[in-house]
Amino acid sequence: MWNTYFSYINNLKCEEQDTELRQNILVALQKFSPRLDPINKLLELDIVKWLIDAFTYEMNKLSEITIEYGLALLLNLSLNKNGRNKFEEDSERTIQILIHYLNKDNNVNVQTSINGALYSLLRKKGLKEEAKKFGIENIIQNSNIISYILKELESDNNNSEQDLDGNFDEDPNAIDEDNEVINDDDEYAKMDSIDDYSNYIFPFWYSKK
Repeated sequence: MWNTYFSYINNLKCEEQDTELRQNILVALQKFSPRLDPINKLLELDIVKWLIDAFTYEMNKLSEITIEYGLALLLNLSLNKNGRNKFEEDSERTIQILIHYLNKDNNVNVQTSINGALYSLLRKKGLKEEAKKFGIENIIQNSNIISYILKELESDNNNSEQDLDGNFDEDPNAIDEDNEVINDDDEYAKMDSIDDYSNYIFPFWYSKK
């Protein structure tokens, strides 16, 4: 299993453009990222840096698939305490990415990912301070973003992060229902691992790895 994730991340880094292969890999990683074991492996392989780099340097070149699944993956990573710490290490670029997409006419899935990621990440002092520097309060007030994000910005102290992690960090098989991408009618729901998904969505490429 570790070799699978290593191969995925290595190929993400090798693909210099937003190719179909890279999109498929990103979809696969997002599908299984709500589970504890995959999220820890992704963090160890520095997926946060790759995401931040991709959304920074390729911001105006990314496909709709990469934007949607990349931000959904960002959300899932932000629900993990170690993931939040990783984003806080690059607070400025993380906030710049989220603000960029706040100003876009997003579909429901993208907007949900942005809302959730903001609420989760703003619990970190460094990210909250960076967001205030960029005047995120005014941006939120002039948009349709729900009020609980403003409340988090206005709070003086960092709330406990334990309640954010919840079952996400406790149950290896837990799926975040607010950002669920696997359902009973989905073929992916029948798959137990990322290896099953790999063989289903791009068997030729995966068989060569």
